[in-house]
Amino acid sequence: MKKDLLYVIDIRFKQRDINLLDYIQESGKILSLTPYSSYLLDLNGLDYATYHDIISIDDFKKLVLEKYIILEEFFKKNIDYSFLFRDFAKVKTFEIYIENLFKFFNRYKIVYITDAIESNSFKIGNNSYSYIYSYKSIDKVIKIDSRDNIFYRKYKLYKLFYTLKRKDIFIKVYNRLNKNHIELNYDNINYKEIYKKINIRPFTFLSTSRDYLDILEYREKSIQRVFMQHGSYIQENIFLKYNEIYPATINFVFNDFTKRLFENRGAKRVYSVGSINFNRAIKERKKEYDFLYILYCTSYGYSGLQIFSELNSLSIDGDNIYRRHKGVIELFGKELKDKKLVIKAQYGVVESMMYAPLIELSREYKNIEIEFFRPINSLIESSRYIISDYISSEFVNRDLHYKRDILIFNDEKIVIDKSILNDMSKLFILVNSIRDLKDKIEDIENISKNRVRDRKLIEYYSSKDCNSKKIVEDILKREFKIEDI
Repeated sequence: MKKDLLYVIDIRFKQRDINLLDYIQESGKILSLTPYSSYLLDLNGLDYATYHDIISIDDFKKLVLEKYIILEEFFKKNIDYSFLFRDFAKVKTFEIYIENLFKFFNRYKIVYITDAIESNSFKIGNNSYSYIYSYKSIDKVIKIDSRDNIFYRKYKLYKLFYTLKRKDIFIKVYNRLNKNHIELNYDNINYKEIYKKINIRPFTFLSTSRDYLDILEYREKSIQRVFMQHGSYIQENIFLKYNEIYPATINFVFNDFTKRLFENRGAKRVYSVGSINFNRAIKERKKEYDFLYILYCTSYGYSGLQIFSELNSLSIDGDNIYRRHKGVIELFGKELKDKKLVIKAQYGVVESMMYAPLIELSREYKNIEIEFFRPINSLIESSRYIISDYISSEFVNRDLHYKRDILIFNDEKIVIDKSILNDMSKLFILVNSIRDLKDKIEDIENISKNRVRDRKLIEYYSSKDCNSKKIVEDILKREFKIEDI
């Protein structure tokens, strides 16, 4: 029986002058595997399916979470190594992604159009390589070789410029050259002298081989394992307990909400100490923008890689978060032309992530700018209001809740837990769709005027109002039995 033709479009990086009609010459079905592929297909008005037309988001999530439960049972019996659950979960999620894709391929004659490099091994997390080449029945591969290297080089120079502007860059370079230096990140940097005195390396969320080896060594030598919160945990990550709670003997967290969360997840000793890094005073600048939009870009990291929450329904290929970003750009570009919007995206989008065509989508609208490198605090201070896909780490800043109104999307993509929904509706302005966002923007002055800033609620979920440095120092003195630091 003759099989129908299926074009599989897997373009991962920005290209120069590409027209997919040059490669799609016979009639057949089209499957888009990345947001940029979808954008290129839309330019030509071509109909196509995406990954979740093969298997729904809910069905895919159900399959993955069933495998996660099996993995969790294994690591409950091997609790000392439970921080590896996240890495195993990545492989298992990608495996399910590929299995469903290849099962779908079996029904068709496949033409694979891609800019990725062939790889028959799991190079998970490296977008330059594709495991799809390993499918044995691909009838034809069309390799796209027109990556816009000038574009990527330009943004590397932008990154270098903003890196060199940082006051601490030369200290960081010196420290990396110093073999005895212990890298301190996030809020841990504020306690450098304390950690040096007690001669330990503090941790944040475990994510590297170096982290894993050090934590095992500390456990073997019965050294206290001190962890510092690194972002907002209001929207909890499945892996939080395995990579930050279970391995710790001491957890420093930013607020009483996180303290309670950690204690409920089995944390041994948790101290609410506030945040120095995030809790910066908002300095009012000349307003360049009406709205700042903070994007959730993790879905652009790698297709088919990971599910972070049982609550969320993000498409594994980044498609539904891309549709939201596209929708907000079109809302401001076409219907809110009198509002100036700046979009803050992770610089990985113009570096190593799956490319999302944010620049192209916004190019025709004079009231929209895209920022990848300018510090987010500077953008906050230069904007009247904030829109965000999620509860960003920046919202740990206590002062921000008194100085800005923050509109947060709360739909099926990234969900706020029902147990805290009432509190979040007081802390933020919740929106459930692009239309709802438009309505609230048009009425933002009245909404803002009538909002009540609840001091206790703000402190409970943001940064505790306290002398963080003194509290941390006193706790470490007591825990490590040191009289003077």
